[in-house]
Amino acid sequence: MPRIPSIVAALVAVATVVAGLLLVTHAPAARADTLLSDNFEDGNLDGWTRSGGSWSVATDGSRVARQSSTSSDARAL
Repeated sequence: MPRIPSIVAALVAVATVVAGLLLVTHAPAARADTLLSDNFEDGNLDGWTRSGGSWSVATDGSRVARQSSTSSDARAL
């Protein structure tokens, strides 16, 4: 005669695996919305906070923000 606790333990293990597979296969897809985007093609730095130094929009194949000088407490990384 089979042992009842062993059968129950096996059924619980199978149910746990099936539930885990259902969660994985039916989980919603992850998404990431763009929070900030600026390619500086408008030629200005409007909306940006400058943290020391002199900043301008320069052309480097495309328009980019460029720091041309720094203060002693804020440097571009």
